[in-house]
Amino acid sequence: MQQQNDFFERVYEVVRQIPFGKVTTYGSIAKYLGAAKSARTVGYAMNAAHAKPDVPAHRVVNRIGLLTGKHHFGGINTMQQLLEAEGHVIVDDQIQQLGSKNKLKRFKENESFENVIQPSRADLLSKSFTHKGAWSAFFKNDNPIVVELGCGKGEYTVGLARKYPKINYVGIDIKGARFWRGAKTALEEGLQNVAFVRTQIELIEAVFAKGEVAEIWITFPDPQYKFRRKHQRLTNPTFLRSYQQILRSEGVVHLKTDAAFLHGYTLGVLDGWDIKPQMAHHDIYRYVHAPADVTGIQTFYEQQYRAKGIPITYLKFSFTTDATAK
Repeated sequence: MQQQNDFFERVYEVVRQIPFGKVTTYGSIAKYLGAAKSARTVGYAMNAAHAKPDVPAHRVVNRIGLLTGKHHFGGINTMQQLLEAEGHVIVDDQIQQLGSKNKLKRFKENESFENVIQPSRADLLSKSFTHKGAWSAFFKNDNPIVVELGCGKGEYTVGLARKYPKINYVGIDIKGARFWRGAKTALEEGLQNVAFVRTQIELIEAVFAKGEVAEIWITFPDPQYKFRRKHQRLTNPTFLRSYQQILRSEGVVHLKTDAAFLHGYTLGVLDGWDIKPQMAHHDIYRYVHAPADVTGIQTFYEQQYRAKGIPITYLKFSFTTDATAK
């Protein structure tokens, strides 16, 4: 029994290294561990891994991509949903076109989507992006523009667009294979008030003109815990100053995250600028007066966090004219 437990732990160490959006097989893990004939034992380890939230067991499938371990995830479709959230296409319990082939297919589809814009970095830096200051022409109306930064699959962008057809929504993300799902859903549902832009958030001022945006949503970004990566936190002072430039004077920023660290970090930045949030809550689903837009739309991962009892934090704030100059 001890020998089996030791082998299981070795398997878990390997699985923890599988990056987001990638999968491997039971056999590949067994070979890596020098036990090529132990693929079945790797499967047993995966079936026993669900009490270990740091082990992404859903990223391990059988040799032809079948989701043979799906019955061990607490819900019959949970494994599929986790994989789809990372950009995989699942048909009849099998991953289609593993790895880069699937991403290339989505990139190709994005090129044909009328609601997807993919400017080059050079175009943005040279200030030749034609939609900047002219988003009303793209949407063919003068309705307010709301931006979701790091939109992922576009769940929030599309969810809000369904609810508010008189508001235009733009999802921003560098990973086009992720927002492909949101773009495709918007087209299938005939949502004319949705667009997605594939670019880096650091270039946001090249995408929108000064005062062109009414609201910004930041939903479940990477909190970037390590100090050396603090410049990549989406609420660091540099990013916030850029947001202030594209927002209207009365514009607001919404931050919704499961990371109490990022919630607290952002409060600290705002406090340093003497900005008092319009709303700040460390567990928004326990707040009886929580805004419907905050609790009424839940991303797939948000549902997973809540199922594990992880509190969801929320911040809403605006900038004063000279606050960020400090």
